Amino acid sequence: MKRGVIAGGLCAAMAVGVLAGCAQMKRFYPNVYAALQAREQLRHPPPPGQRIETPLGYQQYQAQRRRLIEDSARQRN
Repeated sequence: MKRGVIAGGLCAAMAVGVLAGCAQMKRFYPNVYAALQAREQLRHPPPPGQRIETPLGYQQYQAQRRRLIEDSARQRN
């Protein structure tokens, strides 16, 4: 019985978080991108002595992605 109440409470809390996040969707994807970049750095740190490369910012990533999609569309035509 307690498990159901706890699970229900967690689901409700997650739903509130998701709904609140939807109100600010412009910030959602950049935040996810930054979190994934940080996670990748923690999971696969560079070898000692190797220079750490600064990952692309979200705006740079979006611009590069748009260029690649446009180039791909041009090559198909």
